[in-house]
This record gives sequence, structure tokens and C-alpha cells, in this order.
Amino acid sequence: RHFLFCSAVFPNAFLPGEVMEKELYISTNTASGPNSVTRTEPFVKIIALVATLGGLLFGYDTGVVSGALLFMRSDLQLTPFTTGLVTSSLLFGAAFGALLAGHFADAMGRRKIIITLAFIFALGAVGSAFAPDVVSMIMSRLFLGIAVGGAAATVPVYIAEIAPANKRGQLVTLQELMIVSGQLLAYVSNATFNEIWGGEHTWRWMLALSTVPAVLLWLGMIFMPESPRWLVMRGNVREARHVLEKTRAAEDVEWELEEIEETIEENRQKASSHLKDPQIVLLETAKGVRIDVEIFVNCAYGYDIQCEVVGETGIASLPEPMSVQTRSAAKLSTGILTDWKKRFIDAYDVELQDFINNVLSDNMTGPSAWDGYAAAVAADACVAAQNNGEIVPITMPPRPAFYQ
Repeated sequence: RHFLFCSAVFPNAFLPGEVMEKELYISTNTASGPNSVTRTEPFVKIIALVATLGGLLFGYDTGVVSGALLFMRSDLQLTPFTTGLVTSSLLFGAAFGALLAGHFADAMGRRKIIITLAFIFALGAVGSAFAPDVVSMIMSRLFLGIAVGGAAATVPVYIAEIAPANKRGQLVTLQELMIVSGQLLAYVSNATFNEIWGGEHTWRWMLALSTVPAVLLWLGMIFMPESPRWLVMRGNVREARHVLEKTRAAEDVEWELEEIEETIEENRQKASSHLKDPQIVLLETAKGVRIDVEIFVNCAYGYDIQCEVVGETGIASLPEPMSVQTRSAAKLSTGILTDWKKRFIDAYDVELQDFINNVLSDNMTGPSAWDGYAAAVAADACVAAQNNGEIVPITMPPRPAFYQ
């Protein structure tokens, strides 16, 4: 029984020899682990460079408006209020895009969502460059902000899942470098357009320039692979291995694929093991008797003791204050003694003394250790029923004579 339990909890456990072999491999092979000195595959660097064009667009689209506002103010007849809307609309869209990006990245894949964001970048840039009025400009910037927020949330995840452990931190921080580079590019391009074509329509060229990196991002991501982790999450292990063969040293492919599978399985087990509350557990005996148990109800507040006396003419409630409120179906109600607290304490003392007397006389009543075993088994069955959504049967042997 103990062996079966362990195999169920650790289905992917290694035998001792396999553990030693894996530890020896990790400690002696220079191509494995976060401290590896093995050179990064060139293809990984290309992937990171292409993907971080999303960071470049992030920086450019947030920085370009500072120079463009000086020229679009007369064309769009901006007021201080509408100037603020033009500037902040991109940030509102970015917040919305960041919230949705994670969900769509899990559903569609990191690569596909970045391709979609590149299209939104290009469309938003064209829309803002050709905006005929302030409303169109605000809507275009809001739409563009969705891509900004989505890229900020998705690109680092994609790079982290593509990059090997020994270069993951370095390549992920490339996103931050590209963001500030995009802002620098925006300021430089604004100054360049002003010096070369300075005029009332210069702002349109400033905003339209971001379509170039957007198209490059769209074209580049078409030829980039999907994240191996996402592929394993979708059950496409063969394609994930193919991606790892392109982005890892040959001797690291199987080990990292195995690590990804184990990590995903552990996360799934943790996600399914969390208990929800409140719960209603239904227990049914072999004779058809059903018992429902409420668990974690109001656990954040605790239970309040409420005493009620049920009589023939109604219900009398005994609240915390000494004053007693009575409810009755009749028009008249009688008073109830207000010393109920003292009588409640006295009754508890009598019950405790009765328990002590039973222990001394070896005449124990109430639940025994055997009842505790039965309760533990029932509790385990309730947890299992919640996890798998099915009825879990329990077969208990007869009560031993010792506990009769």
C-alpha cells in the first residue's frame, strides 16, 4: 500500500541510479544549467532581436507624441483637455492590452499573439498618422495602446521560454534596452523631421514612421518558432522537441524537454489541489442516510453563538445584550429570564465534570480513536471527490472489539 501511494504521488520519480546520472550530467556538462559557459545558439539571438522589436515600438509610440503634439495642435485644434486625452489614450489602451495579453497568449500561443500585436501596431500607426480630427486621433492612439500593453506583457514571456537558462536573464533584459532605444529613436526622429521637413504636417510623418518596425516585427515573427513550453502545454511534444533542437545544444534537448513536462505537470497538480470555500459536502451511508456538512462557511469572521428558545407560541432570541427580545405569533409575549449566560456556564461545567467522572470510572462515552480514523478516511474521500468531481466510495471494516 505504501509503495502504491508513493507511485501515485510521484509518478515521474527517477530511480536512484537515474538521479545520480542526471546530477552527474548537470554538474559535469558545460552545456546545462544557468551557469553554463556554452555559447548561445545564434538562432536564439535572432529570435530575441526580432521579438524585442515589440519593445522598440513600445518606446517609440510612447515617446513620439511629445514632439508631435507641437505640430498637430493647430491641425487638430487641440485644447489642453484634448491634448491630455491624446497623450493618455495610449496608456489606457496599454492597460487594457496588458490585462488581455496573458489570456490570449495562453490560448493562441506567444508567437501568434505577437504577430497579431505587430498588425495592431501598424494599423494604429497608420490610423494616427492619417487622423482627420481629434476623435480619430484619440481612438487610434487607444487602439495602438492595446499593442503597447500586449507587447510589454507577452514579449518577455516569449523570450524567457525560448532562451536557454544560461542566457535567459540577459536576453529578457534586452526588451528593456529596446524600450529606451525606441524612446531615443522617437526624440531623434522628431528632431530630424523638424529640421528637414519642418511644417504643419510634419507630425504625420513622425507618427507614421513606427509602421516600419511594426512591419519588420510582423514579417520576422512569421519565421520564428513557437515557445516550446506553450507547445508542451498543448500536448505537442514533438514540435517542442523540434524547437529545442534549433535553440539548444544537442545534449540538452531531452533533459530540458523533460524538465518542461515535469514543471507543467507540477503546476497543473497545484492548480487542481486548491480547496475552494465555502463547501457543502454530501455524505451518504449504505442504508441511504444522507448528511450534508458545510465547511469554511464564514471562516473569515468566525461563528457567533446565538441562543434561541422555541416554544409553542413563537421563538425567543437571546442576543448578546442582556435585554431579551421575544418574537411570537400571538399578540402578547412573556418575558424570559435574563440569567441565561450563567446557566449556560453552569451547564458546561456539569458536562465537563461528567466527562472527568467517566474517565475515572473507565466508562468512557462519546467518540473513540476508531471514530477518529473513520473521520479521517471520510475527510480524505471528500477531498478526493472535490478534486475529481466524482463520488468516492468508502468501505470500513467492522469496529474492533477494543473500541466496542
